[in-house]
Amino acid sequence: MAKTTEPPKEYKILNLASNGWNLVDDSALNLTKEQASKKFWDLVNGGENPDRLKIVWQEDPRYPTKDASAGYVPQPD
Repeated sequence: MAKTTEPPKEYKILNLASNGWNLVDDSALNLTKEQASKKFWDLVNGGENPDRLKIVWQEDPRYPTKDASAGYVPQPD
């Protein structure tokens, strides 16, 4: 019987703000468990309050992910 492998779970890091839980930044998506842990501790060591940060599963329906912002895109000439 062939063994099927599932893709590794991906995580994201959220920050509690006045409007609820939001993505910390655009680079806090699609992280492995190890990447998420490292980024979390980098944020804490940089001064973020650990009580206001949360690592969650990327597909957690309680915390839907909005598309990453494209930022300013100038119009072509």
